[in-house]
Amino acid sequence: MLGELAARPGRWSVLPGYRIESAMSEGEPAPRLNFGALVGGSFLGYLRKDGTLTPPVLTPAGMQWTGDYATGSLADGTLRLLGRGDDVFRSNGHLVAPAELEGLFQRHPAVRSAAVVPAETTDRGLVPVAFVVADHGYEAFDEIPATAAAVAETTAPADGQLPAATAESHHLSATTDDVTSLLPTTLLTSSSSCDKSGFSSEGALQLQCNLNADSALGKTIGMERYEYVSVTAWRDDQYARPNFIRLRDTTDGTTTTISDDSTRLVNYDDSVNTSVHYTVIDRSTGLNATFRMNSVAAGTTFLTELGWTS
Repeated sequence: MLGELAARPGRWSVLPGYRIESAMSEGEPAPRLNFGALVGGSFLGYLRKDGTLTPPVLTPAGMQWTGDYATGSLADGTLRLLGRGDDVFRSNGHLVAPAELEGLFQRHPAVRSAAVVPAETTDRGLVPVAFVVADHGYEAFDEIPATAAAVAETTAPADGQLPAATAESHHLSATTDDVTSLLPTTLLTSSSSCDKSGFSSEGALQLQCNLNADSALGKTIGMERYEYVSVTAWRDDQYARPNFIRLRDTTDGTTTTISDDSTRLVNYDDSVNTSVHYTVIDRSTGLNATFRMNSVAAGTTFLTELGWTS
């Protein structure tokens, strides 16, 4: 399906007889690309013990997905392979995606690059082990966070850097850290990427987190390999408070729930048959977030896993 370019090692072009399509939801550009071949091209299925084949998973458009990830331009026919979507292993009963952990390590200011691999132990089976290269100016690490959650916490701004949202505050997110510090760790560790996606109409930097279908969270909500679930989030104190009130008092047929402490609101609209649109607002932090789900049931599970329901 793909052939490596001799003049550009590490870059690939599409071979004759095959078709490449990006697997992106309309209006939701993603930094990764899933690509596949025409049915019957390079992969017919997995061989069962009885000699029969497990048919490949097809998208609604009839494409056959390989599960690989890539970047590059489809216009000039070159792609750069990044890795497999099923690059996971089981540790202590949990599926671990090395790419997720590597991304968290690389968010630490002292880390230039990281590689996570499974290591065999005598008592716990496979455990993740990270090989880390220090960034310029850091010759050694005094301490390496023991878990991915600890790595995520080290990227949060120091106390006082991001004050709580009030009726008088006018804070707009200007960096990715301004947004990630407000998001649940579960969302960060379950996303294949969390990157700047643009700016709100008021000028706040927006972050888009693309959920990994192979993560524990992706499996919990029943994501298929070809599905995209992305959360767009930003901070805007002055936008959050009036819209909290507007959605709280709305009578337009949408459904709204409010947390026990009356600081967080979840609103969803299931009037469109194709998907359910969700809005989450936390007026105590200025967080605004939107995402779409295939069903209210999946959305409720997603919110519960992120702790956005209480």
